[in-house]
Amino acid sequence: MANQTLKLSVCAKLTSEADIMLASIEKKKSSFEAQVESVKTMINNLKIGPGFRPQSVIQSYCNDLFKNINSMVPNLSQFDEVADIINKCSFLSNHPTMKHPSAIVKGVMGDLKSGANNVIRDLTGGLPDFEIGLSIKGLNGLVKTEKLDIVKDLKSALGCMGAICGTDITSRMNKLQNVLNACLIKIDGTFDINSLFTVCGMTPDEILSTETLNNAIDNIYSRIDSACDDAENAASGALEKIIDPVIQAEARASALYEKSMSLFEED
Repeated sequence: MANQTLKLSVCAKLTSEADIMLASIEKKKSSFEAQVESVKTMINNLKIGPGFRPQSVIQSYCNDLFKNINSMVPNLSQFDEVADIINKCSFLSNHPTMKHPSAIVKGVMGDLKSGANNVIRDLTGGLPDFEIGLSIKGLNGLVKTEKLDIVKDLKSALGCMGAICGTDITSRMNKLQNVLNACLIKIDGTFDINSLFTVCGMTPDEILSTETLNNAIDNIYSRIDSACDDAENAASGALEKIIDPVIQAEARASALYEKSMSLFEED
């Protein structure tokens, strides 16, 4: 009897968590779907207008972007300035999280990528091809920020409900699939760019051009991520610059006390 009660309690909790996740993604479906439709419109307008640039032309623009990579990706010396800024601002140096350079670095990562987007627009003259590429990257990021990537966890939870609890999950699975189809999201929680290409009727050449510029943008974003990771790894050294003077004084006092006690014990 106790075992049955325990199982029922676990299944009730599992059902509750699954329903919370399902309600969350259904609530966000409309706004995300609108973003997808906006990108579809951009692609269709380019197809019936000037058309996609050939892959060779896109590659030439990408080469120019990489020549200007230093204007988009910060170096460690720039991150070192973060510690100095924190040290000069009492609000930051006393803040529970912002006093840590690594937290600041994480916080500005989005700003760095937005800045990179602006550089890309400037260097490409606002070509619609690159605007589409940036919008697609935006959808990739939006899946995570809107927490739509929980679809993979939801599917797992529903599977447990059906297999372990004997729950009929048909209705819930249909709702999940409806969200995936409308938002072009794969069950692994990532944006399905290939489905976007398909529904927009893009030709192999158009897809090649788009993938070329998407790969370039990915490369730039990856370099920004790597730079931020390097800065986080170096943050422990930067932290030594901003340790509260009171803590430093207490540490020195403690060290002197221990030293004096050891001398006393020797006597």
